[in-house]
Amino acid sequence: AATRNPERIIGCHWVNPPYLIPLVEVVRGDHTSQETVDYCVGLLKTVGVVPALCRKDVPGFVINRLQRVLQNEILDLVERGIVSLEDADDIVRLGLGARLALHGPLKINDLVADKALSLHGFEYMFSEAGDPRFKPSALLKEKVAQGALGIKSGKGWYDYSGKSFEQLKKDRDLGLAKIIRFLRSEGFYPPQPQDNGVPTPNP
Repeated sequence: AATRNPERIIGCHWVNPPYLIPLVEVVRGDHTSQETVDYCVGLLKTVGVVPALCRKDVPGFVINRLQRVLQNEILDLVERGIVSLEDADDIVRLGLGARLALHGPLKINDLVADKALSLHGFEYMFSEAGDPRFKPSALLKEKVAQGALGIKSGKGWYDYSGKSFEQLKKDRDLGLAKIIRFLRSEGFYPPQPQDNGVPTPNP
């Protein structure tokens, strides 16, 4: 609004710490030209970061919106005495962390869940809690109606044509095993269980 060339204005939202995190949100303004978007995206790629385009300028962009929702949900559960701060952090760190480091939430959903079951889960939580945050997405309903249920059906949020169900599962598990092994070796994950006569998998 304050410039004579609004088509040349674009936002770059780096993620802290920017010298380690290889992602930058590229935020398009109402009047940003495609030429400006292409130039900015190309420039970021040349310095070795991954540009993620926010097609509209919304408060918090994308990453802050996701972080605030997760943080707020955790604090709500803590305030209601459902979970401790420490256990909530462990649930995210140990239960979600490694999977999110390997894939985004939608690809995780493709690889670990049947969309019909996901839809049922949302419907149940929405029915029981009455909370609009759990209202099933129209996009999810559309995927289920199309039979795009995830890796089992060869399509979900992404297309897995030409890839076998077993190979996709194997690739997922090997990737997780590598991340967990590294985190464990650096002391960020619980140590490997001691041999107690119960066989443990060795990916």
